[in-house]
Amino acid sequence: MKWFQERHTESFHLSNQNICPLGNGKKISFAQIKAVSRSKSTRGALGEMEGDGVGCIGSVLGVSREHDEYLTLKSNGSKKHFLKHSQRSDGVTKKTILGKRKERSNEDSEVIKPNPLIPTSSDCSLTDAVAMDCEMVGVSSLGNKSALGRVTLVNKWGNVIYDEYVRPVERVVDFRTKISGIRPRDLRKAKNFNVVQKKVAELINGRILVGHALHNDLKALLLSHLKKDIRDTSEYMPFLKEGRSRSLKHLASQFLGVEIQNGEHCPIQDARAAMLLYEKNRKHWERSVKDFIRMKIKQKKRKQKKKSKAGESDDGLAAS
Repeated sequence: MKWFQERHTESFHLSNQNICPLGNGKKISFAQIKAVSRSKSTRGALGEMEGDGVGCIGSVLGVSREHDEYLTLKSNGSKKHFLKHSQRSDGVTKKTILGKRKERSNEDSEVIKPNPLIPTSSDCSLTDAVAMDCEMVGVSSLGNKSALGRVTLVNKWGNVIYDEYVRPVERVVDFRTKISGIRPRDLRKAKNFNVVQKKVAELINGRILVGHALHNDLKALLLSHLKKDIRDTSEYMPFLKEGRSRSLKHLASQFLGVEIQNGEHCPIQDARAAMLLYEKNRKHWERSVKDFIRMKIKQKKRKQKKKSKAGESDDGLAAS
């Protein structure tokens, strides 16, 4: 700062000397520069002198302005020597403080949340639990009868283990594309219903079957599954609202924080959502299933005891 004072003191002592040569061979003194810098029409003056080497004038004006700022700060006893006001050519004043970290924009500060429906493992093996989702098409004369159009199975990691379009036995009247996402071209090379039915039966046999409203999917496949091995998100007690089941779309939004079924349904995405809902609640869900089975067994034993007692009393009455 001492060097700054000495330097600019010398500059002002030489204010009457021509120190800056211009483009046309002329020279300009500090006195002239100072007069231009203090004028209210500085921009206009600089504009007129543009052809006379305004770049040199701008650089010298910057020095004189810094000098004026320093003198003002010193006279006011301010300690903020690092606070500077630089005036742009458009008259906008920019205020910066040295040492202060630049503020990040809102776009940089926003953290992109990963999609939980994207599998975290590449394992495509057949696991102890599989999730299934089916899409239907309309058959019969009015198209109001549902028939299987596509079936998808994923493992507990959410990786697809089976995904096939199905050619219904009856003629398709309504493809229900807005919901099913199925188009006529998808069924041209689709597999026959019997082939798909057999394959699905093999895959789900002896395994926990996860899904939403699975009774509709099993009905379309003309298959059955052990009730103790079904994990239906539409029937799980904590997912019910006032005793009523809710759609998979609402469950995924509330419990997973993801939006699905916005337009055409994707059976892969729906199966993954159902599986993730099950996996997040698996421990409590399995405990409740065991408790339910245990209760059913007790009830069955009680009924058998009542029947046996009733039979013994009947035999006693008959003997008497």
